[in-house]
Amino acid sequence: MMRSAMILIVGICLLMFSSLSSFASSGRVALVIGNSAYKQVAALQNPGNDATAIGAALQRMGFEVTVVHDATKVEFDSALSTFSDAANGADIAIVFYAGHGIELEGTNYLIPTDATLSTDAKVTFETVTLDDVLDAVRGVKGLRVVLLDACRENPFVPKMKRNGATRSIGRGLARIEPTPNLLVSYSAEAGAIADDGDSDHSPYTEGLLKFMEMPDLEVNFLFRRVSAYVRNKTDGRQTPFEYSRLPENPIYLSSPPATSLSATNSRLFLYEERIGAMPPTAVAGSVAWSIDMQTDAKGRSDPIVKGNVTVPERNLSALMTFRRNSDPSLPASHLVEIVFSVPPNFEGGSIDSVQRISMKRTEQDRGDALIAVPAKITDDFHMIALNDYPDARKANLDLMATRNWLDIPITYRNGRRALLTLEKGRDGEHVFSQAIQAWTSNALALTDDGNAQ
Repeated sequence: MMRSAMILIVGICLLMFSSLSSFASSGRVALVIGNSAYKQVAALQNPGNDATAIGAALQRMGFEVTVVHDATKVEFDSALSTFSDAANGADIAIVFYAGHGIELEGTNYLIPTDATLSTDAKVTFETVTLDDVLDAVRGVKGLRVVLLDACRENPFVPKMKRNGATRSIGRGLARIEPTPNLLVSYSAEAGAIADDGDSDHSPYTEGLLKFMEMPDLEVNFLFRRVSAYVRNKTDGRQTPFEYSRLPENPIYLSSPPATSLSATNSRLFLYEERIGAMPPTAVAGSVAWSIDMQTDAKGRSDPIVKGNVTVPERNLSALMTFRRNSDPSLPASHLVEIVFSVPPNFEGGSIDSVQRISMKRTEQDRGDALIAVPAKITDDFHMIALNDYPDARKANLDLMATRNWLDIPITYRNGRRALLTLEKGRDGEHVFSQAIQAWTSNALALTDDGNAQ
């Protein structure tokens, strides 16, 4: 009996060791925790669903994922301890937590499902600190990402007995000071409250699920898109916020799919208005055109044209996408989204505005502007909505199909103007042609209001 028990224990240990070795060897590991079923307060609707969906998405992205539901204090600590071993030496590690959190005197605590928090003194003993989570990924050799959907209105606070009259309990979570190669994302900015959501997922998780699997979406662009999505979803009540110290090189959570058509670089010039300099200075760069597929709620695929813009001399980059509008509430046939990334010392400050795109036959041609309305979504994130009237839609598609150069007028925050002039080139012509053919096909015909059927 004793011998059988020992054999069983050794077997379990070997199995765990084998699993852990596989976990770490992948180089991409993730721990996902969703706490819904709290014992002392009302259950939360979405964290369980959020954790399941995020875990599945990360698995599709090539991560080795552990998902934990309704973690007690012991289970929370155990999960972090095991994950710390798995993450040691990994190329990238992600921790996602959905549930209740609390800030006490500047320290952030994540709340297990068995916490009572009957007094403020018990916070230290019954919760898990954000520092504990950061310690679990300290051994990662590459990027460390912590996603916290934990800024909901906290039901523990009103009934908590205050043993220390001077101890402050804040709304939401407190700001942190990130270390190198770390990105921590809050579902709402420091001191603000996040929505749990009235659907299957919180607004923050919805945003992550919408964008995190997009191939070739650099991590800074990814979280800017998530932020814009959440702010729009909550009518401006909630804005996610990131604390990060990332390296200079681009970072991607998701790799391009095998079916993605990669493009070679085409020419690009950035013309900048300079005080006392006529004509404007010209800085060379490049744009890489490619095409990807997006899937709508009904499972139908539609192409997206993407342009990855790089201007090395200005340390400026941008991701530009052209896609058909599938949102019936937005009066547009197609949307052009441009997300800029500029360094902290960028001379212009930031990209304050973008005007209508002009399509040109040659670089020197004056061109014709697309019939569209530009809009600033957030700092460095801009959208151009193409007019959805049939005549305008036809004119815009004709211009995009037949012209080989694009002019994008921009204005910096310091008031100076600039112009991005981009060449399609052979690969750009191919991807635009392929996309426009699909956009005008019978299989994915447009309705009278310009949206996909």
